[in-house]
Amino acid sequence: MTVGLYLGGNAVEVETFLQEVRFVYLYKYSGFSKTDRGTSTMIHLPLGKGLVFLFLSLTCWANSSGAPEGHTGAPGEQTCTVCHTGTVNSGRGRLRIEFPSAGYTPGQTSRMRVILEDPAASRWGFELTARLESAPQTRAGTLASVDGNTMVNTAGAMQWITHTAAGTRRGTTGSVTFEFNWTAPATDAGAVVFYAAGNAANGNGTVTGDNIYTTSLRVAAESGGGARPTFTASSVVDAFTARPGMAPGAWVTIQGSELAGSETHWTPVGGRTLDTRLGGVTVKVNDAPAVLSFVSPTRITMLVPGNTPEGEVPVVIEREGAAPSTVNVRVSAALPAIHCVPDPSGNRFFASVTSAGAGTSLALLNPRGWILGNPAVDNRALRGVRAGEEIDIYAIGLGKTEGETTTDRLFANPVPLATLPTVRFGELTATPSLAAMIAPGLYLVRVKAPESLAAGEVALTLEVHGMTSAPNVFLLVQ
Repeated sequence: MTVGLYLGGNAVEVETFLQEVRFVYLYKYSGFSKTDRGTSTMIHLPLGKGLVFLFLSLTCWANSSGAPEGHTGAPGEQTCTVCHTGTVNSGRGRLRIEFPSAGYTPGQTSRMRVILEDPAASRWGFELTARLESAPQTRAGTLASVDGNTMVNTAGAMQWITHTAAGTRRGTTGSVTFEFNWTAPATDAGAVVFYAAGNAANGNGTVTGDNIYTTSLRVAAESGGGARPTFTASSVVDAFTARPGMAPGAWVTIQGSELAGSETHWTPVGGRTLDTRLGGVTVKVNDAPAVLSFVSPTRITMLVPGNTPEGEVPVVIEREGAAPSTVNVRVSAALPAIHCVPDPSGNRFFASVTSAGAGTSLALLNPRGWILGNPAVDNRALRGVRAGEEIDIYAIGLGKTEGETTTDRLFANPVPLATLPTVRFGELTATPSLAAMIAPGLYLVRVKAPESLAAGEVALTLEVHGMTSAPNVFLLVQ
C-alpha cells in the first residue's frame, strides 16, 4: 500500500501518509486494527546424523557460561550458528551496539551497551570484539567488564567480551542490555569497528529454536575532523507544514548541512523498538534519543520523545566522526499540523482526508484510492468533502495521549488524546467524535463536516492546548 505524500514541498512515496513512516494500517468501518507484516521462520533440522547433532548439543551447552572466542561475525570469524541452528538475522528481533558519543577520544574509557531484543526469547547471550577498520585482524583498545553479567576472554593479543551464566538472565523476556567499558587506543588509530553476535534463546536447554543476530558499529576518533552538523532552531519544523518548533510526540524535520553522510531510511518492525540511530546519526532531545525515520546530508526526520518537557530544550545531533552540534529549541504542548498537499500555484495547502473509517486500505482496490481532497492538486483524490459527511483528518503534533505517549515502538490499538482538539471549517466549529494516536506520532481526528458548509474552498484548522494548525490549509467542499 503506497500513498504519495507531499511534505514541505517534497513528494515522497511511503506506505502510509507520514513521511518515511512505513507502518501498515487497516482502518475498518467498525473501528481500528493493525495488520502486522512481521514474518516468522520455522527451522527444520534433519536429524539423520543423530550422533553429530548430539555432539553439537553437548559441545555448545556450556555456552550459557560465555561464548567461545571468535564467534562475533568479525572478518575471519564465525557466529553463534556454528552451534545454534537457524539463519542469522531471520527472527523478529535485533541486536544493537550503542556508543555514548559520535566518536572516541584516544585513551578515554567509554561505557558501551549491547542491546538484544526478541519477543520470543527468554534467555540471552552475546559476544563482541573491537577491531581496527584498517586491519580487521588487529585488536582495537581494551574491553572490560563492569558487572557480573559479562566477562572478558583473550587469545593471544585478541580480546572478546561475552555473557556470564548470570548474564543470560533466564526467564527475562523482550530484551536485555549488556553494559561494559571500552578504553580507546592511546593514539588516533583510525576508525574502530565493533562486531557483535547475539543469541536470543528460548531457554529449552538445546541448540534448537534460538534466534541469532549480528551487527557492527563503526566509530571514528573525535580528532578525525569530520564536518560538523549545522542547523538552527528555526530550521526545526513540523513535518507537514514546516512551522518552527517541537511538541511531545511530534514528527519534525531538521533542515541543515552536513547532517549525515548519505540518505538512509528506517525499517520499522513490529515487536522491537524503533531506530534511534540511523546512518551513523543520533539526535538527542533533552538528552533522550529520538526515533529517526530518515537522514540525509540536508534533512533529518525525527519523532520528538513523548516525555519531552515544555520550554527550551537542547537538541543535539551526533554524527560519526564529527563533533556534535547543539541548538536550543522551544517545545510547546502541541504543534498541530494537518496532512496536506501543497498548491503549486501559491503559498497554501489542500488537506487530504478520508471518509470516516476508510483509511487508506481502499487504495488497494482503486488506483486512486478514497482520498478526499482537491483532485486538481492531489491526483489521489476522488472528490471533495460533502457537507454533513463524517471524515477522518490525519495530523501530527496534537500533544500527549492518555497515559503514556508511546514514541519508541509500534502499537496495535489507538490511544485517545488527553485533550480533545477543536476542528474549524472556516467560521464553523465542530467537535470530534474521536481523536487518538493511531501510530507513533500519527493522529486521527474523526469529525462530521457541518451540514451548513457551503461548497468551495474553506480553511481547515485544528486547535489544541492553545495552539492552532497552519491557517493556509484548505479543504475542498463540493
